[in-house]
Order: sequence, then structure tokens, then C-alpha cells
Amino acid sequence: MKDLIDLHDINNDLTQIGLLIQTVINTEGAIISERSKDCLKNVNSRIFHLAKKVKSILMPTEVDKIRMTPISELLLKFRDDLEKEFELKIHFSGNSDLKLDQGTFYDFITNISKNANEAGASRLKIAITNRTLSFIDNGSGFTKEVIKAFHAKQRLTTKENGHGLGLLSLNEIARKAKLTMDIRNNAISGGGTIIFTKLDSS
Repeated sequence: MKDLIDLHDINNDLTQIGLLIQTVINTEGAIISERSKDCLKNVNSRIFHLAKKVKSILMPTEVDKIRMTPISELLLKFRDDLEKEFELKIHFSGNSDLKLDQGTFYDFITNISKNANEAGASRLKIAITNRTLSFIDNGSGFTKEVIKAFHAKQRLTTKENGHGLGLLSLNEIARKAKLTMDIRNNAISGGGTIIFTKLDSS
């Protein structure tokens, strides 16, 4: 995950450098020889080519984004990077045929992992059944006010300077994926629990 973040930064830097060089080339009255201008054009072309290659590594193909994949397969794909990035031990149980597209699942797992880490969690348990996807951490849990506000569909955040998506944003992603979302605290650990349930196809 750290490598992906670094690649995002490299892609942004390459793009910005390319734009700056393009500005110099196109500036009227700039004191620059034709040979130097040709050289800059060549460098600029190579920079944009590199940026395009980096972006192709970062972005899943359109087919990958929408292809419905078993959640257990997606967990295996992302788990190691998530554990390193968010200092969490991620366990999962269940091996049902519940499927999601990669883009939706990635939004879920990265933002829930961020939120768990910021709540002081060291473990994240993911349970899968034929109809539900549950995330249970051992962090500080949700306050009564947050749970009440979520069920009232109020705009809220569980932290002042968090980086994960807000709960209602996750709820919106779930809605688009035809899932319902609920939050509660685990009766044993006290940690936060987020449950996504597949809506009946009918």
C-alpha cells in the first residue's frame, strides 16, 4: 500500500513537471534556442509517457473495476498491504459466494482499515456469509451519539482529523452496491462493528 501511495506521488510529480516544461516551451518571448526547445519537447514527451505508464500501474482496468469477484479472493489480494499500512492484524472467516466489484470492495476495506487504525485497533476481523460482510475491530468503538446520528442519517465524523471516509459516505457506497449498512459496538470487545447486508434481488 505504501508503494501505491509513492506511485501516486510520482505520477503527480511527473505530471506537474511536464506541465511546467510545456509552459516554458509555449511562453512567448522566452529566451530559449530552437535546439533547447526541441530538447525540452523530447524530455516533456518522455515525462508524460512515464506518467502514463505509472498511472496504468495504479489504475485497475475497467473490467477489473466492475467484475464481480468473491470477497474472499479480494481479501487475499489486499490483506498483506493493508496490514502493513495500517498496522492491523486482519483475520477473515467464511468462504461464501458473496461477491463485490473490486472498486467497491477497495473503498470499503481501505477506509474501514483507516478508521480502525485511528480508533486504536490492532485487530480487524472480517466475517463473510452468503448475505453479510461484517468488519469488527478491537478499537475504542462508536459513541452512542455517533450511532444515533448514523441511524438518523445525519452528516457526521467520528474523529476531528481522520482520513477515512465518513460513515454516511460508506453508507452511500453500500447503497450503490445494493447493500444495506449498519453500525454497532461488539458486545464482547467493545470495538466498532460495521455490517453490510446484501439486498434481496427481488
